[in-house]
Amino acid sequence: MKNTTVKAVHDADLEKLLRSLGLWEKMNRDQLLCAFCGTKISPANLGCIIPKDKQISVCCDSINCYEKIVECGE
Repeated sequence: MKNTTVKAVHDADLEKLLRSLGLWEKMNRDQLLCAFCGTKISPANLGCIIPKDKQISVCCDSINCYEKIVECGE
């Protein structure tokens, strides 16, 4: 089994993190989409932030999308 470090962000710090990554405005304009299923991302359904294809992407909170992250080793 591979050891992995998981980084977490408290809800109170989420806006600051998303702003620092240039994602906050996209989310508020309904332009931030799940990299796997295309669902519009909001603070309520943001599952995780991941590096994907040399960019920062997001994943919704769907178990199917989480499984895709595991499958592709993100």
